[in-house]
Amino acid sequence: MIKHLKEEFNAQKKKVTYDSYYSTKAEIMVLSNEIEKLITRASVNAIDAETTALSRCFAISQPKIQFRIHPFQQFAATLYDKVDTQKHLDLVEKLEAV
Repeated sequence: MIKHLKEEFNAQKKKVTYDSYYSTKAEIMVLSNEIEKLITRASVNAIDAETTALSRCFAISQPKIQFRIHPFQQFAATLYDKVDTQKHLDLVEKLEAV
């Protein structure tokens, strides 16, 4: 009888150990998925913030960039047959963009 009880006790002990192992493994998987979700959400927010910051930067620096572009490179349509090659040196052209 004692031998049978010891075998039953060892079987129960093994079952409790397996249950504990599997429940711990399940908790680890659930927490890993939650952490992965948080990291993904944080990375999407970081990319969104970076895109917003870059668009603001380009919007602010656009007049400064236009200031440095030569008039021949802007490919603007003109009514005149001849274009003044020194026009990019004119201060009025420079101050208009700023």
